[in-house]
Amino acid sequence: MVRQPPAPDCMGDRERRTRTLGGDVTDDGKRRAGWPRVEDRRPGGHAVRREGVDQTVSETLLRIGETLVTSLGVSECCIYEVDEEAGCLRGQAVWSTHLLPETVEFMEGADRLTALPKVREALERHVATVIHRDEEPPAAAERESMEYWGEATALFVPLVSGERAVGLLELTQWEARREFRQEELQLVEAFARVAALAIENARSAGHQQRLNRRLAALLHASRALASTMVVDEVLQRLAKEAAETLRVPSCYIYEYDAAGDAIVWRTEYQADADRVFPDPPGTAYPLDDYPWDREVLRRGELRVWSVDDPGLSPEHRRSMEEWAELTMITVPLCYGGEPVGMMELAETRPGRRFSEDDLSLARALGEQAAVALRNAQLFRRETWRNERLVRLLSLSGELTGVLSPEAITATASAGLPGLFPDGDVAAEAVSLVSTEDEEADGSGDAASGGTPAAGAPPAVDKLVSEALAAGSPRQALDGRRRRLVVPLVHKREPVGWLDLRRGSGRPFEQDEVELLQILPTRWRWRSTTAASTPPSPIRRPRTASPACSTTALSTSASTTRSCAPAATTCRCRC
Repeated sequence: MVRQPPAPDCMGDRERRTRTLGGDVTDDGKRRAGWPRVEDRRPGGHAVRREGVDQTVSETLLRIGETLVTSLGVSECCIYEVDEEAGCLRGQAVWSTHLLPETVEFMEGADRLTALPKVREALERHVATVIHRDEEPPAAAERESMEYWGEATALFVPLVSGERAVGLLELTQWEARREFRQEELQLVEAFARVAALAIENARSAGHQQRLNRRLAALLHASRALASTMVVDEVLQRLAKEAAETLRVPSCYIYEYDAAGDAIVWRTEYQADADRVFPDPPGTAYPLDDYPWDREVLRRGELRVWSVDDPGLSPEHRRSMEEWAELTMITVPLCYGGEPVGMMELAETRPGRRFSEDDLSLARALGEQAAVALRNAQLFRRETWRNERLVRLLSLSGELTGVLSPEAITATASAGLPGLFPDGDVAAEAVSLVSTEDEEADGSGDAASGGTPAAGAPPAVDKLVSEALAAGSPRQALDGRRRRLVVPLVHKREPVGWLDLRRGSGRPFEQDEVELLQILPTRWRWRSTTAASTPPSPIRRPRTASPACSTTALSTSASTTRSCAPAATTCRCRC
């Protein structure tokens, strides 16, 4: 076996295996006589079933192993495929005169190419290599491996296709040293060429299957985008499609909240119905707690994480272990070069390595998810704008019904928070125009409905001063809260400001600021109009002026005197 023996602290497993084989191990590690008798042995084979590999290929390799064991009289034949991306050998088939559960378990896993120098030499130089345990091997690892598996002789033949090794064929003899004759080596090499061709054909067919699977997944994702306008339903379909296409048990999609520096969980897919995300959709996770996700969003590059990566941070490893995640693909979702979200594909089964085709497919599905998230953002933004405009219209109607600046200020302060759906905004409208100004100018009286303002003028701090001086909104952090000041200017003169504070510290977006600037236009007009418009005069009965009355009396006193038109014409507007 090319598998390395266990560490010294695993001697119990080694002894258990020895007893299973029916022998004992001497002090130098060599096995005494005690292997099962020929009539007691259980010959058999095992073909490894791997995702994306045609099972007929594994069965073909199994038959090759059986033929070699039977015709050459060796103890065991193992056939491996080279995984170039992972840098390891992956078992494909084994036929043995005494098949053990440990052998089957080993073939299901993977073995590093660098474990044994002779194996690496056979693969690099494309030559068959024979190792005998009773000869001094070039590396102690080879002796330890052969002693652990009870091998006296091992023959390694590379499976070559074109100019590269695609696999390895291993023949082992257990009980005694075995010398292979030239014609036997030629027979093994002939079967090795057949095995190499089978593996290469399987790779080509697998590549075509993966390509078809990718095209089908993208087609289904496109249909999901066009089938419904409900964004959550689209994201759910995309998560399911991504998980099933890449054959992972879990998929999560998050939306990126740049203003809040957080990711918001939108949807998930779980192959296991009992594995449920505990938090409800819409839960926000600060990126300060997940710096590795912030880095993925910042760089815009896909990352593959493994729980056994030495460079993994302790916090990240703890997070993966909590959910029993062994491998994780994190795909940044970008639209127009800007991050809009993130998709995670989690694998909980051991031994899974994602190929470049898998990662390419994950990126393509991520592009579809990014479009869905962007559509969701635009739809949500338009919905909010429409709702705010309705509320703004209602607030403008309320402002129209009041006259005094103080009443206008109170109405605006009470109505402004309703323009923000998050519910964590406090607002205050501050006026620099009051009824006192009106009375000081002599332009109003008690009939105006206003009451004199009492107290000192409103305080003007640095942020307010900057906004009033610039004549444009200004926002900044005020402790843990976000503060926005929108100046109110009438005829180039400041008449007040809107002071808003958001508890979460999230900045006010541009469309929110633009919406707020619509209201001040209406509000400052009403405020200045209310302060400068005098009350309506009291209408009196129409009477003649004193001069006109005198003329009328003198005229009636003498009825015989005729008045000249010029002398009796009244010039007043009675």
